[in-house]
Amino acid sequence: MKKDMNENYDPYSSIQQDLNNIFLILQKTFEIPAFKRDYDKVFESISKILYRYGLKGNNRNLRFRFILCMQEFFDSIPQEKWKLKDSQLLSNLRNSQ
Repeated sequence: MKKDMNENYDPYSSIQQDLNNIFLILQKTFEIPAFKRDYDKVFESISKILYRYGLKGNNRNLRFRFILCMQEFFDSIPQEKWKLKDSQLLSNLRNSQ
């Protein structure tokens, strides 16, 4: 039986599950040291999820858009709120080397 014919089917739970999967993919990626990350594979996985919703695109374009969004996010943080001596960040950087 198709999902859309099932009266118990909740499309929002599928969307939530896919968003959770995208979050987990990104979270696992950022746990890996930067020089060991395979961004092409990561964004290919994310592209496959987005394709189910009619969002067709090139993996590299998706990666580029992600970078631009992150840049916009960080640019939105006022400079006086930057934590340049964040002990946790510095510790993580030392441990990843």
